[in-house]
Amino acid sequence: MSNYQVYNAELNRFPVVFDLPHSGTTITAEMADALLPTAVLANTDWFLRELYDFLPGLGFTVLENNLNRYLIDLNRDPNEGLTGDYYHLVYAKNTFGHALYQTPPSS
Repeated sequence: MSNYQVYNAELNRFPVVFDLPHSGTTITAEMADALLPTAVLANTDWFLRELYDFLPGLGFTVLENNLNRYLIDLNRDPNEGLTGDYYHLVYAKNTFGHALYQTPPSS
């Protein structure tokens, strides 16, 4: 599986592109091994892909991310850095403030 999927890239039927940066649920084996046994990826949008699965059939261009936002949050400003705050690129805590990793990720 690639990191993302593009539907109707060449069709250009409508001047609209739908981007689903939080549609992914996949994490790496390395991330899974590093997570605490009690970690809950509470901010995962589990059914976003299914909610918008009709768009490609209508001819819209759709960018669909396959990676979980806890691995990398694709619509965050990269200039904010990797600080461990859940508002940045790499989450060290979930949205409830609970630690995710046995050892927090380094910058």
